[in-house]
Order: sequence, then C-alpha cells, then structure tokens
Amino acid sequence: SEALMADDYSLEEDVASLIPLRAFHVEDAALEEIVRTTGADYSIFWLYDESSGRLVHAGQSNAVGKLNAMRRSKDFSYRPTESVVGRVFRSKMPEHIPDASLAGADFLRAQLARNYGIKSIALVPFANGVLEYGTKVEWVDPPHYDASHPTL
Repeated sequence: SEALMADDYSLEEDVASLIPLRAFHVEDAALEEIVRTTGADYSIFWLYDESSGRLVHAGQSNAVGKLNAMRRSKDFSYRPTESVVGRVFRSKMPEHIPDASLAGADFLRAQLARNYGIKSIALVPFANGVLEYGTKVEWVDPPHYDASHPTL
C-alpha cells in the first residue's frame, strides 16, 4: 500500500466528502421563503456556473418594502478561490458575518452592504452554490430557515 503523504491531505476535501449537500432549486418562491422565515431583508443564491468557473447571481428576493436591498449584487461574480462566497462554496461550511461594515477584504461587497445599511449576513453552502441572506439588524447567531421545506 502507498503511504499517505502529508501534502496529499486536504481538510477541505475531507470535510466536503463527509457533508452530503443537496442542490438548491433557484426559484423565487424558495428565496422569498428564506426572507420570510429568517426575517432577512434579502436573500441571494450564487450558482456555480461550470462554463465560466464562477459563482454567479442566479436569483434574489427582498423583503416587502426593501425592493433595493443589495440589488447591485447581480453585477458581481466570484471564482471559488475568491471572497467569502467562494470560500463557503469551497469549504462547504456556513459562515456568519455579524457586522458587514467591519468585514475584511474577503467580503468584496462590504461597501455595497454599507450603502444599503446591511448589518449581518449568513452564507450557507449547497452542492450547486451558496445561499446568502442578510439584514439591517445585527444577528448574534443568524436565524436558520427550515431545511426540510420542500422548495429548499
């Protein structure tokens, strides 16, 4: 048998292989449900596009009366090696940004979040991309949507 080389081990691959992620079905109803059940001001799904190798804005929902929340996000896309969106997709581990105004350089839309008054953001990995939802209030722990919902 071959000896396992230290350079051959990847914690990210190990973790990703242990967590079977399902695909997110990008539908307006699913994104609206996330906004409604979490109390978020917006939700976005970043879909991994195999042809470009990038995570692209595939859909968005905003809370009633918050029609412009993060709408310029559709001008962005990410390689899986850049930004917090790419890191969540690669690592298959969710992340929480408690205060987007203090986010580091890896949150490339920090200025956009400040412009829209977004405070806290949650990012959740799926097999085909990353779900992002955020709010204008600070979440110590972001609310979780009901993962058993049939449209999610």
